[in-house]
Amino acid sequence: MVRFGSEKEARLYGREVRGIRAHYNHLRKSIGRKKVKHGIKVIKRIGDAERRKVRDILHKATRMIVNEAKDLRERGFEPVIVVGDLKGHRKPRIKGKPRCRKKNRKIHTMPSYQIKEMLRYKSLWEGIPIAFVNESYTSARCHRCKSDGIRKKGLFMCPNCGLEYNSHLNAANNICDRFLGYMLGNRASVNMPQTPTAFSVPEKGTSGEAMCDGGSHLRW
Repeated sequence: MVRFGSEKEARLYGREVRGIRAHYNHLRKSIGRKKVKHGIKVIKRIGDAERRKVRDILHKATRMIVNEAKDLRERGFEPVIVVGDLKGHRKPRIKGKPRCRKKNRKIHTMPSYQIKEMLRYKSLWEGIPIAFVNESYTSARCHRCKSDGIRKKGLFMCPNCGLEYNSHLNAANNICDRFLGYMLGNRASVNMPQTPTAFSVPEKGTSGEAMCDGGSHLRW
């Protein structure tokens, strides 16, 4: 997950989560290799510590986003928190096809569902609408010219228009554009209803997450 005020102010919360996961995974392997006495109890104890640290990061990150939305509302905007709805990224193993265990572990241990639920209840508690947008292909397309580009080590490069941009911010902009296109196409309004809403944008053609008022974005 990454929070943006501008491209130069990106902070990758996902890196912190992956760092914690990798650290405790290494500890569990070390305990198993050294055959530590009462190893199962030790592994359970460090597992509890791992969950507490990850949840602490998630709570702080989601609270920061909701607070930004509240600040925008106080300044006269009508913010909507838009979340890239991750689906299908945890694919089952295909027989005979090689796989990278390290990459699989990173994907399968990322708490995507927790993030969505924390954002949902915190935003609705504050009376801020939240939408879930299908984010397929948003990482692979240029937000400026909508052409397919190349991602390399956190950088997105578009061979068509020459754009070089932060890959996470590029995807967040595409998610935001997709949501705005849905709102305009359906002649919808984001005025605050009597009861705050949480809804999913229907999939149409072509994942972390964007906030569409004030230029702030969130992405895993």
